Amino acid sequence: MKTIIKIIGVIALLLVGFDQSRSIYRLDDSHYITVWKRLGNKCIITLDKHYSIFKPYNYIETTNDNFVTVVIDKQHAKSDFALYSGQDKAVNIVGYQNIGIYKNENYDEFQKQYYDNNSYKRHHLYFSIDIKEKLISKFSDDYLSDLLNEDGVENTLQYKEDTDHYFFSKHFSKGEPGYSLRQKMYLQNWFELDLDIFINTSGLGHLSQHKRDSNKSFLTDLLLRHCSGEMSHWIQEQEEENTDPADFSEAIKTLNAILRNFMRHGTGLLAVFVANSHDQNFADNMLQLLVHKDAPFHFVLTEIKTIIKDFKLLLNVNFRNKSEQEINVMMRSLSPVIGISGQSRRNCSLVAAQFRMPGFPYALIATDILREGEDLHTYCQNIYHYGVAWNPSDMEQRTGRIDRINSMSFRKLNMSQELSFPNMLHVFYPYLSQSFEINQVSKLLTNINRFTETFNTVNEKNNFDTTASLDEKITDSSLPQQIKHKIV
Repeated sequence: MKTIIKIIGVIALLLVGFDQSRSIYRLDDSHYITVWKRLGNKCIITLDKHYSIFKPYNYIETTNDNFVTVVIDKQHAKSDFALYSGQDKAVNIVGYQNIGIYKNENYDEFQKQYYDNNSYKRHHLYFSIDIKEKLISKFSDDYLSDLLNEDGVENTLQYKEDTDHYFFSKHFSKGEPGYSLRQKMYLQNWFELDLDIFINTSGLGHLSQHKRDSNKSFLTDLLLRHCSGEMSHWIQEQEEENTDPADFSEAIKTLNAILRNFMRHGTGLLAVFVANSHDQNFADNMLQLLVHKDAPFHFVLTEIKTIIKDFKLLLNVNFRNKSEQEINVMMRSLSPVIGISGQSRRNCSLVAAQFRMPGFPYALIATDILREGEDLHTYCQNIYHYGVAWNPSDMEQRTGRIDRINSMSFRKLNMSQELSFPNMLHVFYPYLSQSFEINQVSKLLTNINRFTETFNTVNEKNNFDTTASLDEKITDSSLPQQIKHKIV
């Protein structure tokens, strides 16, 4: 009998222990919040410190997997606040008075009341709680600006430099028409993966069999139903490499961080802008824009699949041992075309990392500042040398930024085992035919052919001609042709 009582006691203690998973967060010197995750998928949130095993008198009750944004009055924190639940989970208020509850259908009202009203910003605290992941983010009036400039002054300068030239970057900056959408993307859970679905893969079944579920985030639904093959392979690959569940969990979080930033700041932002401009359901609008092969933004879905398929490659070249915050910084201030020179205030390594990703930037314009030290090969097989050096070795050094092992061309050749134009590395020397440039290019191509012919001749000493004459008439047809026979 005593043994049974002891067992019951141990079980009761375990149940109480499991039921006491709580976190207490300090918002400022006088404001605290307690997030108490309980059994039965219930969570209690109270705007104070709470240590008792009993429920407080005043609390918010919701689910353990919800994501909420709370705005509280600094002077009347316990009697005057608003709560926005973007996931349409159950929310129940007990004891509190003067509480505003906002769901997806009320978002515009919430936005207008608490984000577009400057008088509110001065007297309120803003914070979001990811209950499932035990994360809380406190926002100030300038929270989006802080998020956009997490790596300090240098990235702030880069962001300003980009917004001066790229319409969409400027359009979404503070004070511009698109700023409200930028805020909305941070408040909504559109691009947050429901991690448990992918982490707990036991009995998951074929991913494509999952049906549309309004409780799933847009990105989760997109990967389950329209990237099922890529995600199935990704999960299998990660399970084989990461036997520790914690490592697998970190991998899916890294993938989520990459895709989230791709949608918020990269190529996906264009589709988000269009989808949000229509009155219909955002997720339905996005699917219409992405899924069908003739859809206007189908290339965005293709790039998402590429990120999943090439995850290991991207991890090696960009994200190895990178935290989520470092990934966020790396993928800020993306533009379709980006330029860098010795006079630029951009970080060379950051620009190179962005260019090693699918999607933005599609074109990189650089001076000799990127001649060495940075690899640009993962998704680029075309290089245009505008501005040439006389020495072929110097030109080869520049071309070598994309002529590397595991380059885009390297992977295509290995996959197809076919030496065809689409699979080859393409090197171009643009020039103005009615100018001295054609003479310079002619001299360079002559030097390159000579260098190629004598490459394996050990005793050959090359002294390349470094002059071009205006008296020499060069036409397009008289330019030296590339040597195509195999060098032995």
